[in-house]
Amino acid sequence: MFDISLTNNQKQYLLYLLESDREESLPTISTAFNCSKVNSKKIIDRMVKIGLVYKERNIIYLSDLGRAIAEENRLERDEMAVVLQAGLGIEEKSARELANSMLMEESSSMRARLLSMARYFVQVDNRQGTSLSSDEMAKILGPGVSRIYFVVFQEENHPDDVFVPLSMALRGLYRDVEVTISPDDDQHLITFRVKPIEEAYKGNQYSCKPKLLVYKDEGRETIIPIGDTVSIPFHLIKTWYYTGGGILQAALELCAIPDINIDHRHYAKFVFTINLFNLA
Repeated sequence: MFDISLTNNQKQYLLYLLESDREESLPTISTAFNCSKVNSKKIIDRMVKIGLVYKERNIIYLSDLGRAIAEENRLERDEMAVVLQAGLGIEEKSARELANSMLMEESSSMRARLLSMARYFVQVDNRQGTSLSSDEMAKILGPGVSRIYFVVFQEENHPDDVFVPLSMALRGLYRDVEVTISPDDDQHLITFRVKPIEEAYKGNQYSCKPKLLVYKDEGRETIIPIGDTVSIPFHLIKTWYYTGGGILQAALELCAIPDINIDHRHYAKFVFTINLFNLA
């Protein structure tokens, strides 16, 4: 990021010169911007003075500084366009034009917000309908902690009733989890928070919380105790699917065993959802 204050006109001129496929002079630039030669000359002369452009035989060229700033602005514009197109479904040309106008805005709050999202969206650009590995997802999320959400589907298949109420143990998990991506190794984790559940049954009041969490990895079953939280390896989710619009989903079968019935053991399908808009 260059510590130099530019006017909107100067930003526009820099981008125009960077992306032009011809030699540009004062008349061609003023025509391109529908601006008088007098006004264009004032803008260009100021840019020459601060070292953004230079002239040779009436042709205007970007200096090294001007090119570097223009390329930085173009990168920001293109990244914002990716968020607008891939995340909000705005048509490519319109997304680019809108991103270009945001680049010129004096207020930087919207620009900063879009650019913070862009670090995620550029990594899934053109990946709609495809799958991503756990390693790719770890790279997209980046080191640190991200909060994502999940829902739990039926514990087992019943031919007569496909909507099976969840066990008390499964209802004892908050529906948001933390994904921790380690910067040094592949010991990435998914951490669940636990809550007690109370329920009336046949006139009696029962209180329950998950006691053990069970998962399978490469066919081998692992049982881990549950405290206030419980963590499992992130790599257990082998495949994530990008459905578009910034939404990624994955499924994993887990079993939560309650403290009042250690033999009650049914696997359920946990479906995790990552909304890239909520990560920024």
